[in-house]
Amino acid sequence: LAAHILNNLATLAVDQRAFARVEEFAAASFEIAREQGITWLCGWSQLTRGRAAFERQSLIESKQLFERAYADFRSIGALRGEAFSLMFQAETALRQDDLARAELQYKKALLMVRALNDVHGIIYSLADCGRIAALRGDYDTARAMLTESLQLAREQSDIQGACWALVGLAYVLASEGDSAGAQAHALEAISLAQTVDDPVSVFAA
Repeated sequence: LAAHILNNLATLAVDQRAFARVEEFAAASFEIAREQGITWLCGWSQLTRGRAAFERQSLIESKQLFERAYADFRSIGALRGEAFSLMFQAETALRQDDLARAELQYKKALLMVRALNDVHGIIYSLADCGRIAALRGDYDTARAMLTESLQLAREQSDIQGACWALVGLAYVLASEGDSAGAQAHALEAISLAQTVDDPVSVFAA
């Protein structure tokens, strides 16, 4: 229980960008979890520390922590943890301009959340894979993935998911020369974001 609470506090500290407290809480959570043999919580503690490192732009450190988290989850068959670890690894790879590695990891994560029937996980994984396809110039694949993501997000009333998909589709349309279509999708995303208390947070990764 103590390790779980500490990791929850660390997660909150990441959101508050209080990185010293993240390290304090997450490291303590990890040590307790390791001593008690709670492997899944070791994974989540390392994932939390990795998120903080990522936000600090310490990409080598974040990559290592996400890889360790993935190894912990994989050792016990915790598919949801594996998927989240891969998503964060992919985002790190993208920041390091390693598009091929990012695409591979995002696609593996998508297969996992589909296997779990994790609808919200599917929404964001599709958006991520669509974004990668668009960056590669494969606009047909990008459009298909982003359209599916948008449809699911609307069905689930997931405003952030819908905004991500709309922005991705706007990028695809702009890249194809459809400025009017791109503008319409971007404006719809902005309009949706303005329905929540903190519109800027909707577009945060």
